Amino acid sequence: MHIAACVFLTVLAVPVCAIGELLLMRGNDPGCIVADEFFTLPICFLGLPFTVKTIMTGFIFHRIFDITKPPPIRQLQKIKGGTGIVIDDFLAALLALAANHFLWRVIY
Repeated sequence: MHIAACVFLTVLAVPVCAIGELLLMRGNDPGCIVADEFFTLPICFLGLPFTVKTIMTGFIFHRIFDITKPPPIRQLQKIKGGTGIVIDDFLAALLALAANHFLWRVIY
């Protein structure tokens, strides 16, 4: 169920962000559009217990990977429209998920 919700939110984010980009007329991936971060954040908790620790670390990792944009995330952000806006956050969320699982298995 959680996976289906994450897929739904990610797919929904594409047209929402595309419309926002068109309404703002600010070019590719305006920083004031945050729906992509909001809609992809639940990915960071897939398969983990929903605790304060996993929520905090998932959020922090998501932000770190979204801001630093390690390869190939930076290159994929060049895609135009809603897909380009969302894809970097989707991949950042997957990296955050991996880091969150690592923390949960090794440290917690």
